[in-house]
Order: sequence, then structure tokens, then C-alpha cells
Amino acid sequence: MKDMLEWSATDLSRAIQARKVAPSEVMAAWLTQVQAENGALNALVSMRDPDTLMA
Repeated sequence: MKDMLEWSATDLSRAIQARKVAPSEVMAAWLTQVQAENGALNALVSMRDPDTLMA
């Protein structure tokens, strides 16, 4: 759900509240994006294990 990454925080909040998406879906989408882009950007120096974050 790549387009979810373009939603505002307000839109994400509303979608979660309306149960159109689960918080875990949002988190998984962002973790995937971070993993895909961080190598080139080096924005995050240290990243916790995604499985730990999703637990």
C-alpha cells in the first residue's frame, strides 16, 4: 500500500480509527520504506529489529 505513505498524519489517523487500515499495516509500510531508502540517505544511524518493533 505504497500510497498510504503519502497520506497525512490526519488521514492515517482517520483511516485507522475507521478501521480501513490497521496500525500494524502502517508500521510495516513505513519500516519497508525506511529499509528501502535509508541506504542512500543514511538518515537512521541505528535501526531496531523490525520484528521487535512489530511485536
